[in-house]
Amino acid sequence: MDAFWHIAFYPCSADEADLKLQKRLYSEPNVTVRNDPDGRSRLNVNLFSGDIIVTDFGDVPELGNIKDTRFDEAYHTWQQSFINKSISCHCPTVSCLGPNLLVKDAYYADVDFLKRRSNL
Repeated sequence: MDAFWHIAFYPCSADEADLKLQKRLYSEPNVTVRNDPDGRSRLNVNLFSGDIIVTDFGDVPELGNIKDTRFDEAYHTWQQSFINKSISCHCPTVSCLGPNLLVKDAYYADVDFLKRRSNL
């Protein structure tokens, strides 16, 4: 059996091998394909400083502090940010949420997922 490694598969890929594997996964019984939302919509509070952050994104600036920023305000700030907008896609055709920030930056830096459509 050949070793096969790929970080993430997306239905909007132009790579035929990726699409072939995805089609097979979607058609196999007892196989679940899940999205990786990775906390992109969860806010956390740093217990020591009170800073409000987006889960798992250490390079994203703080969204405020619980002393003077409400959670709904912090979430709105996140939703309007360039970083969030670059990964906040959803393809209802195949129930795909697109890449998380780490995957996008590492493997798909030049891809605009908001302009892509499913090829499945």
